[in-house]
Amino acid sequence: MTPLDWLFELFNYKIKKFFAVDYLRVTYLLSIVSVCTSLGIYEYGIARQLDSSISLKIALGLAGLLGGITAILIVRIIIEFLIAIFYIEEHLKHISDSK
Repeated sequence: MTPLDWLFELFNYKIKKFFAVDYLRVTYLLSIVSVCTSLGIYEYGIARQLDSSISLKIALGLAGLLGGITAILIVRIIIEFLIAIFYIEEHLKHISDSK
């Protein structure tokens, strides 16, 4: 496992390990697209600022990238939590049917 595998796994929209519900895959893909689009608009806005120094532009750009990765990570955690709830519900249904 390379040190950056966790970063590439965030952008993997073909989730096979945890996702059984298809619409959550689409939700995750749409969240990645929306975060990347808003990050692109943010970066474009930073680049268009003529009165800011280059070091401020670089700092804001890096902060935007880290914020985008954090947003995708949070969405991934929320969706995996929802999947865990679906799995728990399925197991509870099997337990209650066996009684």
